[in-house]
Amino acid sequence: MYLVVELPHFPLQALFRRDPTLMLKPCALLDAGAETSPARGGAPVLEISPGAAARGVAVGMTATRAQARCPEVHLLYRSPEAEAETASLLHALVAGRTQDFEATAPGVCTLDLMPDRTARRDPVGSAAQLVDALAMENLRARAGCAATPDLALLAARLARPVHLLDPASPSTLRDFLAPLPLTVLAPSQELLETLALWGLHTCGDLWNLPAAEAGERLGPEVRTLRELMAGEGRRPLRLVRPPEEFTARHEFENGVESLEPIAFALRRLLETICSRLASSYRAAGALAVTLRFADGSAKARTFRVPEPSREIEPLARVVETGLEANSPAPAPIVAL
Repeated sequence: MYLVVELPHFPLQALFRRDPTLMLKPCALLDAGAETSPARGGAPVLEISPGAAARGVAVGMTATRAQARCPEVHLLYRSPEAEAETASLLHALVAGRTQDFEATAPGVCTLDLMPDRTARRDPVGSAAQLVDALAMENLRARAGCAATPDLALLAARLARPVHLLDPASPSTLRDFLAPLPLTVLAPSQELLETLALWGLHTCGDLWNLPAAEAGERLGPEVRTLRELMAGEGRRPLRLVRPPEEFTARHEFENGVESLEPIAFALRRLLETICSRLASSYRAAGALAVTLRFADGSAKARTFRVPEPSREIEPLARVVETGLEANSPAPAPIVAL
């Protein structure tokens, strides 16, 4: 049995986690490079929030058209740092439950439940616990359980928020998949367009094609999709291990010169790091802190922790005391 946990709209969720108030606003996500591009208005919208969808904004629109459709839309830009931080948190929470997992895609992890007898007996309960743990971190997740990794991913795509796809027979599985649109199988765009020209729109339509003739005329991708629908082809997982270093970053909108805003940002970063440490059953013995300044320079220091900890207060005190002893800064601080 396998469990897949997915963070839908992962790049947008990574930004919402940094600023939860954005979830209540109409937002449209653009590529990171669009922020500094002179042709920013022509950049396509990659993802949208429910508030933006309700106001007529759609994926694929240009930024200019999205603003014309919804003047109050917030244009956001993908943040590789926020996505890496959120992915690390996801991996840490998953690693706290099993070491046998795969980072399948950004915001997607596949867990092998076979070594965990409790999880095998109650895969839905295990999935629900993981979804709840991510919700505590302001992340909306969905999870699916099935006999193969690919079917578990399909179950996750259909989950609200947890779905078990464990039919008693292959025919039961095909009956379940038959009415679903072909898009749930994630075929290539070329194959999807070809099947649409043939009048085929559901998984059942694809399954009803003669297997030999379909594979001969449409290529090996059709055979792969049919194997997926039949619950065949159990691929091995590419297992990952949790990192030994835990990092987080904060950029200030305007340079700061006093310790107060730095201390506030520090504690927020430590919330993330301490949560990940707890999920991985680790404690911090040292904190490496880098301050970047408006003049382009940087200062790095390592603070040893008297007693290894994953509690915010003692770790924050160690850093704040060290920073106070090294003030003033040569220029306004722009990143921590």
